[in-house]
Amino acid sequence: MYPVVSESSGGRATAMSTLRGQLHLARVDLMTDVGGRIRAVHTAARGELDRLRRSELGDYPERLQQAVTELTIAVDATIDQRLSELAARLDNSADSANGGAPRWRDPAPRVGPDPDPRHRGVEDHLMIALGASAGVGIGRLLVAPFSLVQALDFASVPVTLLIGAGAAGWVVRARRQVADRAHLRQWVSDALVNVKAQLEQRVATALVESETALSDRVLRSSTTRIVEIDSRVAELEARLRRASAERPGQLAACERDIAILDRQSTPFE
Repeated sequence: MYPVVSESSGGRATAMSTLRGQLHLARVDLMTDVGGRIRAVHTAARGELDRLRRSELGDYPERLQQAVTELTIAVDATIDQRLSELAARLDNSADSANGGAPRWRDPAPRVGPDPDPRHRGVEDHLMIALGASAGVGIGRLLVAPFSLVQALDFASVPVTLLIGAGAAGWVVRARRQVADRAHLRQWVSDALVNVKAQLEQRVATALVESETALSDRVLRSSTTRIVEIDSRVAELEARLRRASAERPGQLAACERDIAILDRQSTPFE
């Protein structure tokens, strides 16, 4: 009877302690997984931005949103798998092994509003001046041989100016492309920080909901076990009472049988 009484709590304390430990471990693993996935997306985004042409930079927010949506689907699958394993470890029943009821999934995090247009700064005007200066210098070098001819000396001036304007335009476009990439790269970094925070909140919410459901399951299971144990204890106590009540009669019957045997054995003496 003592082992039965020792299980009177239904294993509730042990199950709850196991549940809290497994949930804490799942939280650490899932948060680490989210951080690793976000870093992988960020690295891929930087490499993709370096390969894009300037005309394709405007469509990149949509491509990043698609990558975030795919990332969210993968994170949800990892969460479901981990919670299913946790439920199966906590309770080996078929319902737990299947992960229970389907979990509600929020929409994928948004990367936020599109990046604001980049405003021209002092650097842009400086690049125009430097480009024009470099272009004029290159133009003068190219037309220097023509200046030796008196008739072509005056014609070299507009050529020099055209070359300077072309070089200035090229420098400005190159500077603008570099600045646009840097601006978009900073926007991607900020957007992914926000996405990471939302995914971590997604993990925390799923774990809290799972903890509530699994705790309720532990309580129901332990309550059922307590009822069964109480029934077994009551049955054992009833059997002990019946045995105690029947013992005097059994002793009296044994004494009568012994007396009869003693009388039957007396003539032979």
